Amino acid sequence: MKQFIFSLSFCLLTVSSLFAQGIQFESGKWADVKAKAKAQNKPIFVDAYAVWCGPCKWMSANSFTDASVGELYNAAFINYKFDMEKGEGPTFASQQSIRAYPTLLIFSPEGQLLKKVEGARDAEGLIDLAKPYVQTNNTRNQGQTVVNDNWEDLNSKAWEYYETKSSRSDLNKALNWAEASININRNWYNLDTKAHLLAKLGRDKEALELAVDAILAAQDAGELAEAEETMDLLRRLRNN
Repeated sequence: MKQFIFSLSFCLLTVSSLFAQGIQFESGKWADVKAKAKAQNKPIFVDAYAVWCGPCKWMSANSFTDASVGELYNAAFINYKFDMEKGEGPTFASQQSIRAYPTLLIFSPEGQLLKKVEGARDAEGLIDLAKPYVQTNNTRNQGQTVVNDNWEDLNSKAWEYYETKSSRSDLNKALNWAEASININRNWYNLDTKAHLLAKLGRDKEALELAVDAILAAQDAGELAEAEETMDLLRRLRNN
């Protein structure tokens, strides 16, 4: 009997440790989660679910409990599971236009929506979803939330900031990402992004020179026809 009790206890401890390896979700109010994210300068990952949703249950049992997913998300995000039909859930669902479950959302540390996807993801899919927003040791202290070894991710994030941000600090962050992207793989996409950021920062002379470089790069790549925005920027800068 003692041996049975010991075996049962061991099994329970093993199960608990397996689940501890997965994503650790915050409890409490949405405002508390946002405050914690801002204080720790981490983006927020939200699992918007309903209790009756089959794919939601599948993710909870399979994807969220994966050790590699837990390691990544626990280090990079403040994580929150949000029942869309209870408490603050209906208001949140209305604000974020959530119409399917699960919906997975990523917010900036300041609470700005960065990404929203519908449908269940396996472990690999969750890791791919997180990559553009992962904070590395080199970037966390600077408040940057992008992977620093993929030029496309860096360029995409820099362009997103160009389109949505106006403060000089945010635009300078984006400029750093664009420069890192160029250092990894110089092409007209990231040259164009950097040129637009420089122009938005009022650095017209540098922006003009880089816009020319971007157009030449597009020409070399046989993609000049796709560089209409760069041409528009060049014409605007020359007329200033």
